[in-house]
Amino acid sequence: MQLILDLLDQPLIRTLFETHPNHLGTSSFELPEEWSSWWDWAGSSSAETPSVDSDRDSQKCEAPWIRLLRHSSRSGQSSVAGQDIPLDLRSLIEDANRRVIPRNIGQTLPHVEHQPYSNSARSVSDPATCPQHSSGMSPKKSHEVVEMSSFIRHFLLSTKHSSTIDMKHVVDIGAGQAYLSRALRDQLGLHVLALDWSDVQTRGAARKDAAKTGSRSKRAGTGNAQRSHPLEETEHSEVVSVAGSLTYVTTTIDQASLLSSTSTWISGSEATDSENSNNGHPPPVTDAPATPSPTPVLFVALHACGSLTPDILRAFVAARKACALTAPWTPQGAVVVGCCYNMLRPEDFPLSRAFRSCRNAAGFALTANHLQLAAQVPSQWLRSEESRREATLALRKIVWRALLEDPLREQVENEHVRSGDDDGDAVKRASGVSDAGGRARTEEQADRRPRRLGRLRDSAYADWETFVGIVRAKLGNERLDIPRGDAVLERGIEVFHTLRCLAGPVVESLILLDRLAWMQEELEELPFDAKLVNLFDQASGSGRNVAIVITPSKDARA
Repeated sequence: MQLILDLLDQPLIRTLFETHPNHLGTSSFELPEEWSSWWDWAGSSSAETPSVDSDRDSQKCEAPWIRLLRHSSRSGQSSVAGQDIPLDLRSLIEDANRRVIPRNIGQTLPHVEHQPYSNSARSVSDPATCPQHSSGMSPKKSHEVVEMSSFIRHFLLSTKHSSTIDMKHVVDIGAGQAYLSRALRDQLGLHVLALDWSDVQTRGAARKDAAKTGSRSKRAGTGNAQRSHPLEETEHSEVVSVAGSLTYVTTTIDQASLLSSTSTWISGSEATDSENSNNGHPPPVTDAPATPSPTPVLFVALHACGSLTPDILRAFVAARKACALTAPWTPQGAVVVGCCYNMLRPEDFPLSRAFRSCRNAAGFALTANHLQLAAQVPSQWLRSEESRREATLALRKIVWRALLEDPLREQVENEHVRSGDDDGDAVKRASGVSDAGGRARTEEQADRRPRRLGRLRDSAYADWETFVGIVRAKLGNERLDIPRGDAVLERGIEVFHTLRCLAGPVVESLILLDRLAWMQEELEELPFDAKLVNLFDQASGSGRNVAIVITPSKDARA
């Protein structure tokens, strides 16, 4: 974390995060001193670079922003390519690459020589082999559900702790349409509580489940056939006939509601299990009343937004520290994939004592720009022709919106003049807002900020004339002057934004390392270990591919 903080504290990096692309499109923009060494290069029309095919001697021209991405992908390799890129930018890219955590599928942190999670350990590796997973899902979601359910199976089988071997109860937090919940029930025979805050999502998940169950029953001829539990069948020679179950609950989700919802669900499950095991009759009376051990529960979350990830981890620690032998349940593990850093509460970074002990940590804060850029995955922009087209379109949107900044400001000024709004009312209405860098605007800046253009369809960016026509129509001003500007500025903005996005994974690494260190600190007095595991392939579109995994420590295993 110290190395990341040092990098983010460098003047060039700071200006990238402090500056919004729209500011570059204004006539009043002044070039920061830290950019003088590379701005002219950024505005160049192209750069001569050897073809990607090293067997060909031909040269091809590529835009500077693409040159940066290619250099990033070759960082650490011996290559003459990219030598024309200014030294400041090459150093920035190489330093950033050295500080990001590994993102290849299956890798873990802390690193172990023998990776505990590999393709050979998965029971399911191809969505095509599990058509029930793919129904209604995008390829990205299908990939995530298949890989995460496979990892959970591996988790339950490989951990030697007795309570984990017996673990049959899972809480899927932020379940959404419950694709993962159904996979855990149907493929692993687990009892699952699917929690989500949205009643629309919960009802939709229940409808999908009902339709799927009806179809399956028709094919099987009966809806009550039992099958062997896949985990026990693999681990033991004795086959235990048991089916999973799925319970849907809509609730606000935080630490308290997660714990209370789980307790309510487990209490209901125990009562049902007791009746079923005795054909609906009360359990027999014995000479020595048995003291049942707490039901072990696994917490899972596939993309827990914003502060939901810290809330889940807090709930795990709180339940473990309050654990008593008479408790109806106890968390025995967790697999949590976070996302949506822009929704993170300010108090949820930093979390660890390790971060706070770093040099210059006291003066560091994540701004809105940091959190937005942490979700960028520039390593995948040139993965294919399609991804390159998508990246080109995304950059065009950034650049053309920046070129609108002055015309939009002029529109706002004209509206104020026409309305005679000089009594400060607009200032009062706009006060208290912050700019994209997280700094408070002055009242005058807030009063004169351009109106939000809103989202435009992709076809609006087909060419400049089409774009301008749609913008004028949306603003209701057909005579608004919107000059194209010069190509040098456009290429400069492309390079600027690409550099910001290349620095984004460093921010995400800092957030993840802080969470890992925090969990390791919280679990010091508990028999558990914490690690980061890359569950998904980012090439599938799963940018947020890192799970925080809590497992029983080796010392606690039987």
